[in-house]
Amino acid sequence: KNYKPVIQTFSIISKTYSGSSLYVTPDGSTFGKGTKKEPLDIVSAISYAKPGQTILLEPGTYMMKNVVRIEKGNDGTAKKRITLKCSDKAKHAVFDFSGAKAGFELYGNYWTLENIDITKTIGDVKGLQVYGSYNILTNVDAYENGDTGIQVSGRSMDPSTKWPHDNLVQFCESFGNCDPAQNNADG
Repeated sequence: KNYKPVIQTFSIISKTYSGSSLYVTPDGSTFGKGTKKEPLDIVSAISYAKPGQTILLEPGTYMMKNVVRIEKGNDGTAKKRITLKCSDKAKHAVFDFSGAKAGFELYGNYWTLENIDITKTIGDVKGLQVYGSYNILTNVDAYENGDTGIQVSGRSMDPSTKWPHDNLVQFCESFGNCDPAQNNADG
């Protein structure tokens, strides 16, 4: 309605963590340094991980209050994947979404998720939705979610050329997942 200038000020936080691994614990902090002594929280680690880095999750239960989203554009590369995995190969890190209104959403490309569990999303909310391409899921278990446990698909409003492709799902289990109407989830 008018052409008066609009001036806004924004603060941008940009962090870089050196080294090949970022350490995360259920009680890690956004102010952590990504080390074993000063671990990060999961959201910060995902936000600031760079191609080639590995996010090492301490085994245990991560009580999620919000969605865990790997945003579009938060990508690894074919030669430098970003890896999110439990630090102990014999155990899993468990993402419990019983206190959240969303689950785990992977929009990024060239990520590897390994030895994690995704559980207890609310009704009509998928456990893990993969929207990105060239991702690898290994030993990811999805159970007791309020909709599909693991789903690889695009959004209905996007053309098929924008849908995910070239994802590998291996040694994963999806069970006990069911939407409230009991007609939209398997396992």
